[in-house]
Amino acid sequence: MALDPSEREKKRAPLSLRTTTMLRSKLEAAAEMNGRSLTQEVEFRLERSLEQDELLVALVGQASHAQNLVRAVSTVIRRVEGVTGRRFTDHWETLFYCRRAVSKVCNFVFGSDYNDQEFFAMSAADEDERRRYAEEADRYAYDALRDLGLGLPPAPGGREADMSRRLPLDPFGEEISATLDNLPQS
Repeated sequence: MALDPSEREKKRAPLSLRTTTMLRSKLEAAAEMNGRSLTQEVEFRLERSLEQDELLVALVGQASHAQNLVRAVSTVIRRVEGVTGRRFTDHWETLFYCRRAVSKVCNFVFGSDYNDQEFFAMSAADEDERRRYAEEADRYAYDALRDLGLGLPPAPGGREADMSRRLPLDPFGEEISATLDNLPQS
């Protein structure tokens, strides 16, 4: 007798898997900590990984280069927030670190071999076209941030930081450079 679709979905299917002893030990420890069997832990983690991939595709589409950029930016932000113990949306110094680190990631991915002026010299016919390029790029960023409901924390001294004006590169003077040099490397 054939199983109906709802029963077939509940039926367990075997999956043979070989792994390193170290990975198995980590999975066993995680399973014990989470109150699951080893099989349940592996299944949970595989499902979660696939859900994250599906979410990433929903956010940025199938383009792997865009997915890698999103992963790199989110990893940098998680790392900075982990080191500082604060969210970048709540703390100016954490925002500075994130801004700088994300900028480095973007320079690596997009290339830093020429600046805006060099781009304009190669592609814009006149000052109006340069302004149009710059305003259009800024608008993409502002609209995306506004759509996500993102705001920025107040700068030192209580100045309000928002997307309508450029943030100072180094609001802390030389202190920030010394602090950056002393951040733990991970």
